[in-house]
Amino acid sequence: MSAHVKIYFLDWIENRISRKEEIERHLQECDSCCSYYDKMTKLLDPGVISDLPRLIPDPFMPTRIVSLAAEQKQAQTKLLFSKIRLSLEGLAFILAVLIGIVLGKSITSQSPQYKTDEILGIYNSVVSPEDLSTQMELILDPLKGDHQ
Repeated sequence: MSAHVKIYFLDWIENRISRKEEIERHLQECDSCCSYYDKMTKLLDPGVISDLPRLIPDPFMPTRIVSLAAEQKQAQTKLLFSKIRLSLEGLAFILAVLIGIVLGKSITSQSPQYKTDEILGIYNSVVSPEDLSTQMELILDPLKGDHQ
């Protein structure tokens, strides 16, 4: 057997291996494997194992694991929805800007309803001094009668 036999240790210690003679021969020839087998045998010695502190299993561990998994899934879902929301907000902003640009161009491309001369004529007719004095007289005439 030319390969190292460290992988066969558990089967060898439990006597579940058919090639035990080959492994023992390899252990006599290979110092690395022999050292490994000695260390592992001492470690698994029942006297050493009984001196180790006993671990008490936590009866609530499965519940905690399920709860942590559910929390992690919920956090991932929230993260996904926040990313989608931000994407939709950005898309809505871009869409609003594009609509504003299109509407702005359509407003400026329309011909004005009134020409400049017509606008000035309307302005002069409303604010002309003759018209203004006439309107003031109409407003003040009823008030003159009240003071007398």
